[in-house]
Amino acid sequence: MANKTRTCPEKFSEISACPSYYYELYNSYPSYFDIDNKFLDKIKNFPDPILKYVALYFYYNYSVAKEYFDPNLRNNDLACHNLNRWLDQHRSFFTHSEKCENNTNRWKAHIEPLWNEN
Repeated sequence: MANKTRTCPEKFSEISACPSYYYELYNSYPSYFDIDNKFLDKIKNFPDPILKYVALYFYYNYSVAKEYFDPNLRNNDLACHNLNRWLDQHRSFFTHSEKCENNTNRWKAHIEPLWNEN
């Protein structure tokens, strides 16, 4: 039997509460967490403190949920889908729903490439 990727911790999966699990996980903001120096070196020169904040918590959220990502599920990966929702919300706030061209360009230049870093 092939290994099946878990969508979230078993106790949440059993009660069909995986979306709630990710909502809580991605909206907790610990004041300390381990972060790779290579990643810190990349974001320390971001031109905006909000971009740095988003990048740090994007790294954190990705790192705590990556065991639930399923590379075989392109459009049905609950962990990835919820991380994208979290990121989309922050993009909307930062770019004023993409009405601020300068912030939209900064987002595209600094945050979008982070998917390739993890």
